[in-house]
Amino acid sequence: ALDVLRAAATLYIVGFFHLYRCSAALSFCNTFLASVLSFCALGLFVFLSGYLLASRYRMENLRDVGRFYLRRVVRIYPLYALALAGFAWLGIIDGHAFVRSLFLANMFVGPKLLTLWFVTMIFVLYLVAPLYLFAYRGRRNLALTAALYAGLLVWALRGRGVNMNLPLYLPAFAAGIAVARAERLRNWLAGPWTAAGGFLCFVALFFVYRGVRDPLANVLVADLVIFAVLPVCWWAGRALARVLPRRPVLFLSYSSFCLYLFHRPVFHAGIVWYEPATVGASVLYLWGALLPAAILLAYGVQRLYDLALDRLARRARKA
Repeated sequence: ALDVLRAAATLYIVGFFHLYRCSAALSFCNTFLASVLSFCALGLFVFLSGYLLASRYRMENLRDVGRFYLRRVVRIYPLYALALAGFAWLGIIDGHAFVRSLFLANMFVGPKLLTLWFVTMIFVLYLVAPLYLFAYRGRRNLALTAALYAGLLVWALRGRGVNMNLPLYLPAFAAGIAVARAERLRNWLAGPWTAAGGFLCFVALFFVYRGVRDPLANVLVADLVIFAVLPVCWWAGRALARVLPRRPVLFLSYSSFCLYLFHRPVFHAGIVWYEPATVGASVLYLWGALLPAAILLAYGVQRLYDLALDRLARRARKA
């Protein structure tokens, strides 16, 4: 189910929502509903990140914290830096944005980086993850989230440079950690009545969110929208996992991180080379050629990187 959700969230962002930036003919991908579903998809991805971290890591001492940071940096940062280099080489970002983002300062300094701001935000969430995972306690998780959430909102609203996406997605990250550590929450989340209630809440909140103009209210209501969608996605992911073919799902899930990192350079280069003039031709070109190319590139990059890490690990054990 987790693989289904991760693949679906990435495909929605990469294969639908981001297409409007590639061609003016695809402006239908940038409706209000599509925008709401996009931050719900990203919220789901953040929730899954917290869930998987809490499932894989137990922290009882400072050595565990050090191992966690080392593994996360090795797993993600080189690929992120490679994607940044591709953005800079193709002229998608300038040199200043490249340097800021290379040092993970983009969430605090300068304008939001296209696409890769999300990976920068994930790094920031990883920095605070040990505060949640070290000798985990549910009530402390709740208190810590409330304190960080309030602090980030105040900091952002006072114009101190914090990107509003940090407080927007922090609760989903904390919720993923909480669900991974509490079987009762997992059972509740998987219930069909919970999913039905979440869907009804989403519909109601969608119309509320449409009329929100205040920045603070915008973040608060958006978080409620994400939390309403989570049980719907959780239930749907479990249901789809029973009927979808396993191998394509695993392929897409495995490729999802690199697909998010590298799809924009692939789309950008493809549109520079050839830009269709009509909606039909644009859809056919992007979905029939560029998206499959981005998926294959993502799988290849991820596979080669994993093989390189395995080789380095074997050498380290022999040494």
